[in-house]
Amino acid sequence: MEDPVAVATMMARSMRGSEETSDEATSCNSGFMTPEQQPVSSPAPSHCNNPMAFGPAFYKRLDAEKTLLFETYPEVRTERDSAAYKKEFDMAYPRYLSLREKSNQRWFEMKRLHEQLQEALTHQLSSQHTLALQLSELSREARSHEVQDQELGLALLESKLRLLKTRIVDYNTSLGHDSYKRRKHSKH
Repeated sequence: MEDPVAVATMMARSMRGSEETSDEATSCNSGFMTPEQQPVSSPAPSHCNNPMAFGPAFYKRLDAEKTLLFETYPEVRTERDSAAYKKEFDMAYPRYLSLREKSNQRWFEMKRLHEQLQEALTHQLSSQHTLALQLSELSREARSHEVQDQELGLALLESKLRLLKTRIVDYNTSLGHDSYKRRKHSKH
């Protein structure tokens, strides 16, 4: 098992983008890379990974679900479809807000612990271990299947809401243009 203080220290250094010269620090990428982008010969150490980054399986699932959304919600052709999409949007939005709030709370808590750990690294040796343990536990929790499912649900709801809104706006815009053309031509 890795020392939580060492892991959290390295996370703190990598997150603040310090210019370290050690092998561990130089192999840590200041930006977050997907597994496909990481070099095969020298993978980043575990402490350098984004604590809420998910593997390729997550993104494949997300892409498949987004494709299904486009099939489920084709372009609006009638007023009835528009009303149904609006109703679906209104039902999905509260759930989206709830999931967004949970996700934001996780990120804010991680950021708060990270900032406290950075402060402790400079002068409060006694609190380093406790903060490192808390950050390590929160990071482990953030990578759990439950959180992955919540983040996937959030991403899908966001895509669904954006798609529904776009479909409704496109339909209403096409009606506005059609009715405008009819009015313009009827005057002549």
